[in-house]
Amino acid sequence: MEFHLKKLKEYAIVVSILMCLLVSEAAGNSCAKAGVSWKDGTYYRQIRIRGEWIKINCGIRTSESVTLWFGKSRGETTKKLEVDDKNIKLVSKNVFNITNLTTEDHGWYTCEVCGMKHAKFVEVSNQGKAYAKPIVEKNPNKALYEIKDNVKLTCHAEGVTVAVYDIKWYKQRKNEKFKQLKTQGSYVNGMWTETLSLNGLSERDEGTYMCQIYRYPLQYSANELVDISVKDLLKPEIHWNNDNENIQREKGEDFLLSYNVQSYPASNIKWWRSKDRDGPYKLIAECPPTKECKKHLGEQTITKTSFEIKDLKYPDHQFFYKCNASNQVGKASKRFRLEVYAKPRVSLGNTHVHIYKKGKTINCTLSKDDRNPPNVNYTWFSCGTSKCDKQNLKLINESISLTLYHQTSPLMNYRCEAKNEAGSSTQDIEVVLVQSNQNCKDQSKAEEE
Repeated sequence: MEFHLKKLKEYAIVVSILMCLLVSEAAGNSCAKAGVSWKDGTYYRQIRIRGEWIKINCGIRTSESVTLWFGKSRGETTKKLEVDDKNIKLVSKNVFNITNLTTEDHGWYTCEVCGMKHAKFVEVSNQGKAYAKPIVEKNPNKALYEIKDNVKLTCHAEGVTVAVYDIKWYKQRKNEKFKQLKTQGSYVNGMWTETLSLNGLSERDEGTYMCQIYRYPLQYSANELVDISVKDLLKPEIHWNNDNENIQREKGEDFLLSYNVQSYPASNIKWWRSKDRDGPYKLIAECPPTKECKKHLGEQTITKTSFEIKDLKYPDHQFFYKCNASNQVGKASKRFRLEVYAKPRVSLGNTHVHIYKKGKTINCTLSKDDRNPPNVNYTWFSCGTSKCDKQNLKLINESISLTLYHQTSPLMNYRCEAKNEAGSSTQDIEVVLVQSNQNCKDQSKAEEE
């Protein structure tokens, strides 16, 4: 019996020794198989701006806990960091988040487990601003731009002088998604700036532009929007101060027509003239959108707001005039006929005194000047023995000719009037009755008796 008890005790001692060995080996295997993703003595570097955060991932996949150390130089582990849920937070097992970084946090962070160490150098920079906002400027700054204007859009991160933010420009047209644009980066006034140049604006450049700044390590982004609007396109409309298609003016007058062409962009204006309504028309002036008007033909003076002719002549200035205006949206045309009225001028020659002769015909002739309208009405008046005036006019006939059949007085006065729609003119003549010698003798004999 004693023998069996002795053997049982020896067996228990052996089992106990084996169990200790197994526990010791298990502990060693736990560190050996701790799942450390880094090699002992390795390190890497990251940069943060004061006020940002950084995540320290010690890379352990077992139940072993990691000790996190901080030091100002590599290999220094003077300060053991403890989770306080304020500046140091535990994100997950052995993963730490250091928040609201300051220059005091600039240094080495060392993960230690199972006698192995892994260090990360964190550089906390004073240059820049944490969680910055984008600063956008457009130059020139307008609510509404002209076609073909040039504008520059610039964007930089608020208070940041180094290129720690990724800056990109995007554009969105109506009912479309934002699309990234190509830009050019450079330092402007000490700030890293992305510039978007929009040269020769057109309606295609209208839209909403977005500048986005992005900090990849923090997955932080912010954006600012700016709108570019271009004046609405407008096809030409021609307006002038006389809507009559037929405009009458007297010969010798000055003619002025004020007009304007409403359009956007500005129209190319051309003036034409023709003797006939349906043409052919000849170009007399052209007014390009950005230049002064150029005359090609005629005596008229044309600007972009006026059409003028001095001292109207007939038929030199009597035409159909047409104004054409066109831009990239459309075109318009408007015309008028300028009728230059010229009244007839009576010209009975240099002789104002005529000798009476029965049956003699005197014609109311006109000067060689053109008259318009050409239809002329003639009237002869008798004024008796007095000078002709409105008080003593007596209608004789309405004809171009005056035929003398008798004369009761030695001297008679007559007036010829020629008239058309433009006006009238008159000329007076005298008809003298001259007696023959026989008539004089008969008259003297009768007086003696």
